[in-house]
Amino acid sequence: AKKILNCSHEEYRIGRPTVNSKINGTYELRVTSDTRKKEYACFQLNSNDGVKFNSKRKRELPRGSLGEWDDQMTCYPIRLDTSHGESYLFYNGNNMGQTGVGFAKLEE
Repeated sequence: AKKILNCSHEEYRIGRPTVNSKINGTYELRVTSDTRKKEYACFQLNSNDGVKFNSKRKRELPRGSLGEWDDQMTCYPIRLDTSHGESYLFYNGNNMGQTGVGFAKLEE
């Protein structure tokens, strides 16, 4: 076993890692991090070989507008590539999905 990602100083856990391969032969790793203030965030990291991931995190899935089902939290994303060439991220909303599950179209 090999650790590939550490918590930053404000995080206390990182969870639900999912990896997918892209058409160009590279890989994406998506994780959800949590802070003691319950500030969940979704991040993406990239790799050329599927083993060594860069340490630069790309933040994904900004929170929704005030009053929406995902205005406090977005977490546990997973990517779906369609046969029509479109890609989506499915994810949980507030309170780790208590308010529902939704999706966002990926723009690359």
